[in-house]
Amino acid sequence: MEMDASPPYSLVRYFKEHSLPQKGWRYLFRPSRAYRYAVLHDNETQEIVDSNGLSDFLGLGANDSRVDLYFCRNRARAVLESGDTESWIEYPTGRAVKNPRKGQAQIAGDFSVGQQHFVPYLLTLKTADFQKFLADSQRAGQTVRTVRGDKMRNKSALFDEFSAAFQFPLHFGENWDAFYDCISDLQWLEPRADYIIAITQPQELLADAHLDDLIVFLETLKDTHARFTAPLEHDGLRSEPVPIHVVVISEDTENQRLDQWESILKSSFQRPEG
Repeated sequence: MEMDASPPYSLVRYFKEHSLPQKGWRYLFRPSRAYRYAVLHDNETQEIVDSNGLSDFLGLGANDSRVDLYFCRNRARAVLESGDTESWIEYPTGRAVKNPRKGQAQIAGDFSVGQQHFVPYLLTLKTADFQKFLADSQRAGQTVRTVRGDKMRNKSALFDEFSAAFQFPLHFGENWDAFYDCISDLQWLEPRADYIIAITQPQELLADAHLDDLIVFLETLKDTHARFTAPLEHDGLRSEPVPIHVVVISEDTENQRLDQWESILKSSFQRPEG
């Protein structure tokens, strides 16, 4: 993008990363609840917002391109990681600006938000710690199912692994449409309060398959998340949102396969809906 392009706003808007994720986590796509941003309003007041609040502050609609947003958030994170806590990021140029306005107030505000967008993330754990993670999740009443990447090197094997782990019905048709129908339902699992899909050996998942299969798989997970988290109405009854999380378990935080996942997901979110 053009670094010197004029912002499409009458007043330039500034923000900056406020906090980094807890040690041991690397996000393939940033969860709203793990990131905070400080935004500088036109009246020189400041507040702390999540990713959705940042989009609102920057004037981005649900169907707008996110290319500029990704670019500027990455710049904001780089500034924070450098230890430069004074600089703000100018949207949409991505320029770091120190003290863009005079008389800035102290940053203050409460931050509490649930995950509203599909966010697969990677948890760096040893085998023993992973077992503890599973046990803690189950004690918390979450429905946890583990699928193994080394058992899902092609599409057919992926369907078999998910079918066994999630107890898909016998009429499961073993194609992507049928996969979505089952993974986005899960009515037969209890308790139906919070789902966790834990993926181990992610570097092996669909390693022998065509790239298109990996793209369809990730986009199916994204659509599944949207299905669970959006309230639905049927026969006059309204369902409540159900949290669903995709946790990738790996000891390797620099895996190129996971970088490929991130690239696919970003492309998916940048495409307009419909």
